[in-house]
Amino acid sequence: MVTTARMVTTRFDASDTCPAGGTRIDSGVDDNGDGALSDAEVDTTAEPCDGALGADAPPGESGCASMGLPLPGAAAALALALRRRRRSVAP
Repeated sequence: MVTTARMVTTRFDASDTCPAGGTRIDSGVDDNGDGALSDAEVDTTAEPCDGALGADAPPGESGCASMGLPLPGAAAALALALRRRRRSVAP
């Protein structure tokens, strides 16, 4: 059986904890293989906050963000979920 790791990101508005809002990152393994990450399949959740707006920076080279790649923290959260899953399923 092939297991597939999934990650879902959801933006959230400003709160007491995150005055500028942020992104909720749910990650886990798609246990039933339906191509979606259900609430029961979520192994790890992170909620990094956005920083407050600062001064505009000078233009720079395009990077990961301009290519639409996921947040670096999201990749770390997914790797952590997979590591935890492997430990819990190990014989």
